[in-house]
Amino acid sequence: MTVEMTTYSQSGSRRLPRGWKHLTLNILFWLGFYVVYQIARGLADRDVTTAFWNGLHVIRIEQWTGTLFEPTVQGFVDSSELLIKATTYTYWLSQFVVVAATLLWVYFRHHDRFAGFRNWIILANIVGLVCYVAVPTAPPRMFPAWGFVDTLAQYSGLNHASGLIAHMHFNDPNRRGPGEGDLAFAPILAALRENGYTGDASIEPFVYRPDGPTCAARGIGYIRGVMQALP
Repeated sequence: MTVEMTTYSQSGSRRLPRGWKHLTLNILFWLGFYVVYQIARGLADRDVTTAFWNGLHVIRIEQWTGTLFEPTVQGFVDSSELLIKATTYTYWLSQFVVVAATLLWVYFRHHDRFAGFRNWIILANIVGLVCYVAVPTAPPRMFPAWGFVDTLAQYSGLNHASGLIAHMHFNDPNRRGPGEGDLAFAPILAALRENGYTGDASIEPFVYRPDGPTCAARGIGYIRGVMQALP
């Protein structure tokens, strides 16, 4: 029995480029990177107001330059159930399944290139994460007023609403209350309503002029007016 187990173990090790230990360490390394990545994203996702503000900046720049073509492309995709399914599954599978399968394929079939390939993927993710943390930007699906549609939520039964948002704080990037700056709150409120948010919302400015009660009343009135005007 000992001889048979030893032979099987040696045979399994020969199938691996550098043995089970090396493969396990690489899997743990990648999982560790993924955890750190998600933690960093979670920290950036807390600045919701800035993310919406930056997203609006991107949309307005595209509109100004005449390059806002995404709603047209999405409209074309939404006209075909086949395209909807293809893009939906591509979106989800490419983030995890395809990357994991590709890493394993390179590890076993082109092991001499694996370390460089893995490091380039990690570097690309780090660059993207640094940009995301430095300039958090809400995705297009959060701006239905501009013609964007959350295709995943509507057609695949998948919704981005996590149910983890228990409270919302509203203010403008200029540190004043809603309606006292340039931030358009209509897309934010529309996205919250579209995703079924029913929790509380509060006005949280950092500049109180002329005083706190006046700022609160003005901000609440503005938000209520925007909500009533939503289609």
